[in-house]
Amino acid sequence: MEIQRWNLRAEYDPTLMVSYVSKPRSFGGSFDFVLVDGRARRFCIREGFSLLRPGGVLALHDAQREEYHDALHAVGTPLFLTPWKQGQMCLVRKP
Repeated sequence: MEIQRWNLRAEYDPTLMVSYVSKPRSFGGSFDFVLVDGRARRFCIREGFSLLRPGGVLALHDAQREEYHDALHAVGTPLFLTPWKQGQMCLVRKP
């Protein structure tokens, strides 16, 4: 139960995992592809999308989880792929 509360907090408290979310920016540059899978996904979606080059694609694992949908729609038009046993994928292309 405690881990579930912590996981939920990681999705809504921007201060909890700020160094985790901002780590890719420390590499410098921009990217053609970003995969979001892990913790603080709502924040990683926004950060990852901001690091994409025009025409780049962000992919989110476990996209069937509704707590991520507002973050996906905030960055673009998500394309939800057909779900399978291991979780649904979603793609968002940067214009």
